[in-house]
Amino acid sequence: MSRIRYILFASIMALSGSRAAAQQPDRSGPCVVEIAPTAARYPVNGRVIDNLTGRPIAGASVSLSSICQSPRVDGQPERKAWSAVVTSDDHGEFLFRDVPVMWSSLNATLDGYVQTRGAEDLTRSYHVAADNGPITLRLTAMHSISGVVRGGDGASIADAQVLLFSCAGDPGWPMRGLFGVTQTAADGSYSYRHVSPGRYQLIAEVWHSFQEPGRDEQGRFVGYVPVSVPSVAEDVRGSCLEVPEGQETTVDFELRKQLLHRVTGTTSVQASVKAVDSNGAGGYAVRSTGPKLLGFETWLPNGDFHLESDFASSDGEFIGSIPVEVNGEDIEGIHLPLVSRKPVTVPIAISAASPDKGQLVRQVLHFLTYRFDSDCCVRFASHSTATYWMRDTGANRRESIDMVPGSHMIALAPSGNVYPQSISRDGADLIHEPLVVGAGAEPSAIRVVVAEGARVEGITRRLGNPARAYVYALPEQPDGMLLRQVISSAGGKFSVEGLAPARYLFFASSVIVPLDVRTAAELPARWQRSGRSVALEAGKGTSLDLDVNVP
Repeated sequence: MSRIRYILFASIMALSGSRAAAQQPDRSGPCVVEIAPTAARYPVNGRVIDNLTGRPIAGASVSLSSICQSPRVDGQPERKAWSAVVTSDDHGEFLFRDVPVMWSSLNATLDGYVQTRGAEDLTRSYHVAADNGPITLRLTAMHSISGVVRGGDGASIADAQVLLFSCAGDPGWPMRGLFGVTQTAADGSYSYRHVSPGRYQLIAEVWHSFQEPGRDEQGRFVGYVPVSVPSVAEDVRGSCLEVPEGQETTVDFELRKQLLHRVTGTTSVQASVKAVDSNGAGGYAVRSTGPKLLGFETWLPNGDFHLESDFASSDGEFIGSIPVEVNGEDIEGIHLPLVSRKPVTVPIAISAASPDKGQLVRQVLHFLTYRFDSDCCVRFASHSTATYWMRDTGANRRESIDMVPGSHMIALAPSGNVYPQSISRDGADLIHEPLVVGAGAEPSAIRVVVAEGARVEGITRRLGNPARAYVYALPEQPDGMLLRQVISSAGGKFSVEGLAPARYLFFASSVIVPLDVRTAAELPARWQRSGRSVALEAGKGTSLDLDVNVP
């Protein structure tokens, strides 16, 4: 089972009243659809529109495909999917004739566009039947991010690198993935085409070719320093640039030459070392030196950095990181400790807070860990074995999780009304503190105590009427669990369980909100104002109605 399926499992379990929740077919295994010759068939029609303007879109390719059923038990994979493709006309309308009754998915594609789905959109799981009405498929135009890179004197810089990072990641966790790298033209211009609306970070840098930088008239090292948009100076949380729907985005850079200080050190094995600043930019020259190339040198401006290495060689795989503060002078004698990247198996001991609540242990689906990067973000690390899930283990259960050495955060994924009363290891409170995993020594167990949680049920309303929406629940303080995101039913009903007895902020949205925060205090002000704060009690239910926010 993939990581995404694990993360979504708790949310899927919490869906309430959805037309598809109890009737959708099993999607596991090869796709098999058996349609009898006498099966009823119906037309499926609708239109394709621009999500922002509502105008019809002609020439879009619209596909209708059956959703996979369970395979026959004959040991042979079968591929009997039903599918058809049509093109939207000048009015954006499309029509499929004689479609058999079945579960299907509808998708629209067109160059320069990406399909957009809101909470009311059921085209991921659409049931073909006699009473189906017209379907609306929404496409969002992809736009561009462009600009010019100039020096401090205003002159354009050719052949500079502009890196684009996407800020999309697992719900509740700030992540950053490289979207692309481009070079500036002779006039210093750059452009990224076909960028979907979302959140991004850009970094501009001048390639150093691993060479020693130049010197000024006084013999001091000087060189261009990478620039990030947005930067830590603008937001200490390292927030990302919002690329809105329907707008072109222009980001210009000014790279200035700054005084650089020589930083030297050693590693225990021959390694590739990288210097990363507080914005996550790593465009600094670092080269290996000394006998057997066990030394390194780099040239950095004033500021906070991490020297890090994560590489594989004939000697094995190694990882290591160390913070460095540069403050007006050269630094010598740094030793970058490297340890084997081989994962460490950490045992997990799960018990119930009360002996008569042993069944709660079975409601722990599994655990996930996220490893800290040296900048603002985290990486998904691994999930636990969940060896005894759905087995009666009484009030105690043991499993394990594999983690590479480093600092991690751990989160519980529940499958019922259970929450972690405590998560600890060697006296450290892992709900609020990172889990530090070292190499070599036999690791001590992570101890998890679970207890009965709180439930919240209610209705989401739009303009006073019940409406389907995405519902979010964020605790005021970390609760040691994954971000809670569920979808209400067509009648607006929703249910969230497994919440800690604490205060949570609830809000509803007509579209998915790409949150990279874990607590209510970190939310943007808009969502804080539109949400409702509720104090919950263990073992009790709370009724809550929410107004749906529309972007």
